[in-house]
Amino acid sequence: MKPVYLLLLACTCTAVMQAQAEDMPSRAEFDALVHRVDALEKQLKSMSAAPRADTTGALRVPLSANPEALAQQPAQWKKLEPGMSPETVLQYLGAPQRKMTINGRALWYYDTPHGVGSVLFTLDNKVSSTQEPPRW
Repeated sequence: MKPVYLLLLACTCTAVMQAQAEDMPSRAEFDALVHRVDALEKQLKSMSAAPRADTTGALRVPLSANPEALAQQPAQWKKLEPGMSPETVLQYLGAPQRKMTINGRALWYYDTPHGVGSVLFTLDNKVSSTQEPPRW
């Protein structure tokens, strides 16, 4: 091989190695990133475990992993009638994932794999109307 080619090959290899070295974070930067990722994972884990408020201020409880959860059964929704108490709704559907109050009236939301269902209460805290999840 001619010396010119060897020199060109050596220069190219040196340039590539320098470029790779410049893109590599220092050990201190790497350690700082690892520490930050660990802190974010801990924060995410604590947030996932606790109920959280959405932007409307409604309390959101994680969706049940149990496919037999009451609110996920169409027959349970068929039992609901106007005038029922919140306690009866809890017996039939379980705890809602979100609760809101609109003009003094409670509104409960149930998230299911089939969509969202809701129960609206009157001012004297009786079932006013229900909306089953849309896709059974």
